[in-house]
Amino acid sequence: MRNVYVVDPPGGTGQYCECGQEAMFLLGLSDKEKPHHICPDCISEIAKRIIDALV
Repeated sequence: MRNVYVVDPPGGTGQYCECGQEAMFLLGLSDKEKPHHICPDCISEIAKRIIDALV
């Protein structure tokens, strides 16, 4: 099982999400991998998928 963490830096990350929007969060899948810059829309979609998988 992997550890997942989300960091919400004040003012966003200063980078862009893969979809092209301004990233507001860092999403990490482990301490050894580089975190992903992610926007609110994409993190919401990921959260929905996680919830659907658990229900």
